Amino acid sequence: MRQIYDFDPIAGPAIDLYSDLPWSSFDIGGISDPAILHIYEDALNNLKLEHYLPQITANYLVYGRICLHFLFDAGPGVWTNFILHDDDDIRITPVPLLNEDPLVDLMPSASLKAFIMSKDERAGVYKDMFPGDLIDKIERGEPIPMDNSNTLYLPRRSMASDHLGTSMFSRIIGLITLERALFNASVSRAQRSA
Repeated sequence: MRQIYDFDPIAGPAIDLYSDLPWSSFDIGGISDPAILHIYEDALNNLKLEHYLPQITANYLVYGRICLHFLFDAGPGVWTNFILHDDDDIRITPVPLLNEDPLVDLMPSASLKAFIMSKDERAGVYKDMFPGDLIDKIERGEPIPMDNSNTLYLPRRSMASDHLGTSMFSRIIGLITLERALFNASVSRAQRSA
């Protein structure tokens, strides 16, 4: 799916267009209490959500799902940052009730483990943002159960029972496969003729 996004001259730009168009600057409305409004505004400023929404949307459309883990700072009571997990690093266990979220486990990747174990002082600044128990589990390479209160798992469902999500490209994969076969055959023929 990533290769289709990167190299297809129609499907890739269509995702870019579809990811960028819905998003623009926005203000939070409907909250009359200024103190509560300030909490939400602080969280949105910390997350820089306005900047990342097009990239999150592209990920959602290309892979058919997103999994975001929000980091919460109990002091001021706001989210301070978030991690967009790679699809290969999450394990989804469906719950047979439609109104309930699936069980999401993070399987620490080698690169995440290397980052956490790094002695580089620059990495240390960011490691301090991770909860201590999370760092311990990453170092041990254990699956990490993601708490639903700070994890957003959003599948692009094609059916009600589709708990993993479906890529936007799933409908054109046959055409892409045929196109590549024809392209490869044309290249081989041109090489033989040359």
